[in-house]
Amino acid sequence: MSAGEKRQRTYEWLDAKQVQYEQRTIQGVPYFEAIRDGKLAPAPIANTIGWDVVEVERGRIKLALVPQEYLLNPHVLHGGVLSMLLDSATACAVISTMAEDQACTSLEIKVNYIRGVSIDVERIFCEGHVVHGGRQSAVAEAEIKDAAGKLYAKATATFLVFPKPKVAPPSSTSRGA
Repeated sequence: MSAGEKRQRTYEWLDAKQVQYEQRTIQGVPYFEAIRDGKLAPAPIANTIGWDVVEVERGRIKLALVPQEYLLNPHVLHGGVLSMLLDSATACAVISTMAEDQACTSLEIKVNYIRGVSIDVERIFCEGHVVHGGRQSAVAEAEIKDAAGKLYAKATATFLVFPKPKVAPPSSTSRGA
């Protein structure tokens, strides 16, 4: 083991079943606006990685992330973090266009990494937009850039669109970590 100083990170998230219930009872843009405005909790993964919703409109969403040391591999952000951010932005863009009775899940994502993101980068933004939104499938694209517009990664993702399952309100016995 190296002699470096150990770090520790603590964070909180809302019960995933509660988040799922809210997402399935509030649709599209109003749902993401409520997250952006702090009225609803984001998906637990947003707290784990540390991204925030900063802009949303039908078919488009912009997420922001401050690069942190705990996301490094070892000197730049892990590619999986960037891929997760791209997947989240494309999915959220698709969800922002869907009817109340629709849901989606990722089928495929193609990521192109352009350059590494160091923790010296103040903040990165991932903007996703819908290219095609159909009854059975959707396609969206996203790019990660810094505040100056420098491109770090981009992706195209395909989603399966399906009837939204009914979800009961969460019980107080939900499982945590």
